[in-house]
Amino acid sequence: MLVTTNETAAKINESVGIYNITYFSTLFKKKYGISPSAYREQVSMSLNENRSDSNADDS
Repeated sequence: MLVTTNETAAKINESVGIYNITYFSTLFKKKYGISPSAYREQVSMSLNENRSDSNADDS
């Protein structure tokens, strides 16, 4: 959801049934090694790089 929506991490953690943002962030960091916002940024940058590479191939 962090990648496929523009919802805040607070809204996302509520939608998955965790109502404490700190607890959600702690669980997320344990699983992925980075914060939810850093994950979203990292994936977004990766997707943008892939798009740029794809566009360069079209030239």
